Amino acid sequence: AVGAEDPLAPFTAADRDAAREALAKAGPGAGLLAVRHAPRPDCFFTGDDPLRLFRDLPGLAALRVVPARPWPERDALDAYDCNMVFHALAVGAEAAVRAVFRLVPDQVLVVPVPPGALGPAAADGAAAVLEEQVRLLELPP
Repeated sequence: AVGAEDPLAPFTAADRDAAREALAKAGPGAGLLAVRHAPRPDCFFTGDDPLRLFRDLPGLAALRVVPARPWPERDALDAYDCNMVFHALAVGAEAAVRAVFRLVPDQVLVVPVPPGALGPAAADGAAAVLEEQVRLLELPP
């Protein structure tokens, strides 16, 4: 089973902007979903292909892959031990996203994300910084 940490924590400002843009293009009724897939270490021996699942994910707006645990020394590295956790933001229907992971439901967490949770667009943040810099330059010495 997978944990339930902050579903947006793995994503950068650029990832969030991409999700915000995809959500705007999708139009009314589309939802934003955070997906966390933690495949079993032996998944390759059972025929699972975690990356393939994300290629099939409708509305994929952002994808981050992180190690599930610290990487071993190079001599001890096992190429068949899946040491990855996949985090994605997808725009669309929850049922369609869950359908992609129907064979590994115990390894995935799908969480609806309110659009406002993405925070301000990066461009808005940059504009705020520029405005503050102009304000500081206008202050008397």
